[in-house]
Amino acid sequence: MYPWKGYTLVEEDGCLKLGWKDLSLLTASSWEPTDADATAAGDAHHEDHNS
Repeated sequence: MYPWKGYTLVEEDGCLKLGWKDLSLLTASSWEPTDADATAAGDAHHEDHNS
């Protein structure tokens, strides 16, 4: 018996997908904030302390 047969691991659009045949079981991705995200987060943090 070979239990790993039928499992798939695919990279698609920056995500890793673990699957069983054609069924997606788990999807994992990561992201990195852009400069705009960091600026928006800083503005939100600043507003919280001024309230």
